[in-house]
Amino acid sequence: MPSQVRETPGQLISNSAREILTRMDKYANLSNSKREASIPRFHRDEIVLDKLIGEGGFNSVYNIHKFCLNSTNHEKCSVAQQIFRKKVSKKPGNYVIKFLSDQFEEESEGYANGSLDLVVEAKILANLRHQNIIRLHGISTEGVHGLRTKVEGNFFLVLDKLACTLRELQQDWIRTWPTITLHRLQIAIQITEGLCYLRRKKVLHRDIKPENIGFTNEGKPMLYDFGLSKILPNNVDEFKLTAMTGTLRYMSPECATHKNYGMASDVYSFTLILWELMSLEVPFRSMTRTQILSRLGKGGIQLSLKSYWPNALKKCIRDSSDKCPRKRPSINTIHDILTNQIEYFENEDSIASLY
Repeated sequence: MPSQVRETPGQLISNSAREILTRMDKYANLSNSKREASIPRFHRDEIVLDKLIGEGGFNSVYNIHKFCLNSTNHEKCSVAQQIFRKKVSKKPGNYVIKFLSDQFEEESEGYANGSLDLVVEAKILANLRHQNIIRLHGISTEGVHGLRTKVEGNFFLVLDKLACTLRELQQDWIRTWPTITLHRLQIAIQITEGLCYLRRKKVLHRDIKPENIGFTNEGKPMLYDFGLSKILPNNVDEFKLTAMTGTLRYMSPECATHKNYGMASDVYSFTLILWELMSLEVPFRSMTRTQILSRLGKGGIQLSLKSYWPNALKKCIRDSSDKCPRKRPSINTIHDILTNQIEYFENEDSIASLY
């Protein structure tokens, strides 16, 4: 009887990645094969790194100094990929490269989790096109096969370069107080537009927080970091997702207590962002992680509402942070409510009365 050849950890991860992608294609209508096929492919040697600009979770993000396109790799690409490869390579300063941090190359579980998160993020972003969602501009030529060997940059994403995060912007606002409330409301509305698009695409982000909302040089907010995201089955807003996923401060009660959750969980997280934008305060700043978790286990945390906010805004925040997911309005409804508040905050007397 012939002996079985044991797969290496890298082969197991590569196979797992292919299985994940197959399930995503089978159970959801997100995938657009033509769009996915047009995403440019780059070999790691074709990208010259600039400085490290971010590290978090499993990944490192670098600015791109320049592209050195290899003619051999170029010829292996489709016509659409060749066109986009040239287009991207002409403006390296507009993009960043994201890949697994070196520290996880020797740690099997971290390497596996980080690699699969990148695969999921690439799959989802390859199928999304919205002005308020970060765009994927390239992936590694090796694809999931590159996960078979633990080499730096074996699987990577080329993404939009962002100027700052919402967290950084909020800190600037606090230092330069006062700021225009209308401007902050308009940012919230743009974020809801991205979330409305995700709802149509059945994509659950699962980690909405100020650190995962970036801004272009023109000041346009963009949702990013889709490594923890899930695609829900068609015609389903709730799914049997029971893992505690995301950042505790912005996590919904149902997620924190390992109950089924779905689109309403992203609504809850966004509501904390909305409250933070309008109040310029960090939610539950004085509470420890243990205290937050305990309060979430008891059904949620009451947000303090400013008396000078319009009643419709206060009701929106109250309803959207309800401990019961089914009582929260949809993100589309929230978008409409916030849009209707523009006239209130455009009024100079109303704005002046806030300070």
